[in-house]
Amino acid sequence: MTVSAAAARASEGLPGSAALTVLIVGGLIEGTALGVLQAAWLTRRFPGVSRLRWVLTTVLIAGIGWALASAPAALSDPAGAQPDAVFILLMAAGLGLAMGALLGVGQALVLRHHVRHPWRWVSISAVAWTPAMVVIFAGATVPDASWPTGAVIAVGALTGVAAGALLGLVSLALMRTLTGQSVGSGVMGWSLRHGVPGLGGSFALLRVRGAKSGRVFEFPVQYAREGNVVVVFPGGAARKNWWRNLRRRAPLSVWIDGGWMPATGRAITGGDAGYSEACAVYGRRWPRIRAEESAILARIDLAPSLPDSLIAGPQPTIRRPQPVPLRTVRRLCKSAQESVRITRSLSQFGRSAGMAGRLRHMQEAVSG
Repeated sequence: MTVSAAAARASEGLPGSAALTVLIVGGLIEGTALGVLQAAWLTRRFPGVSRLRWVLTTVLIAGIGWALASAPAALSDPAGAQPDAVFILLMAAGLGLAMGALLGVGQALVLRHHVRHPWRWVSISAVAWTPAMVVIFAGATVPDASWPTGAVIAVGALTGVAAGALLGLVSLALMRTLTGQSVGSGVMGWSLRHGVPGLGGSFALLRVRGAKSGRVFEFPVQYAREGNVVVVFPGGAARKNWWRNLRRRAPLSVWIDGGWMPATGRAITGGDAGYSEACAVYGRRWPRIRAEESAILARIDLAPSLPDSLIAGPQPTIRRPQPVPLRTVRRLCKSAQESVRITRSLSQFGRSAGMAGRLRHMQEAVSG
């Protein structure tokens, strides 16, 4: 925002085309800074992401978008009537939502093949940019024409720090959804665990261990239950993976009736044993949902008498010790040698001081 504030002040008094050029340059510089900072952080979390593609995408969308958003103010008559502050902030929220979503689409294309759910970045970007843009516009409306340039730039810098911190915090809080459960699933899970009325009879939580990764995944599902038989119909099964871990009967956990219960589950389809019974159970609970004859169902058999190994959640990952670099070993050895040398010097000094004291006492005794 420091560059944008300086560009806005520099564009005052310039002809329309010149003012627009100054704003575009400022927007490109701001977009470059944003892209570089985001790329530096993202590539640490997702090493395969291309920094160059991320920066170029951010510059083209965020930089030019910000410049175009500032153009009406630069090209308008300063002496004309100014819009109300509330209207400006509402317009800022709308601009942040639209530009954040557009930027998210471009950046999601860069994230493809590197995260499980790249298109969730669209909503993350829109949600993060909405309050950030409100802060930006709020800071931009504070200075007026009587302010000195230095003060305008200082306010722009403080506004940029506040907006950047807000943008980063919101993005960081939602970043885990790129590789895990969505925000809606997290809210649903919290609601079920805290007993929100009206959900327990229709939705449950499942904990399933990945057959390959060994990780434990937790997510809400809509279910039908009769006795100890629970049936789940994974709609859009081709786009989901959790039921693939149940191709063979496997242990899992179910949050139902206000607590976790151990169970075993298996994904079944037409022709498998128990498929007709599972279809009937689900159809009686949800008569409006029609599953095709070849649809995949997850039949879960509750087994309260069995110990539940998944209630504690994901197992800790055992990390292998990393080799210590040779430079570090040499530095430690040098420090140890230096410590030994200092210790010897102190010891010699102590012995010398003791000898000198004994000689002084002998001289005093002779002279006495």
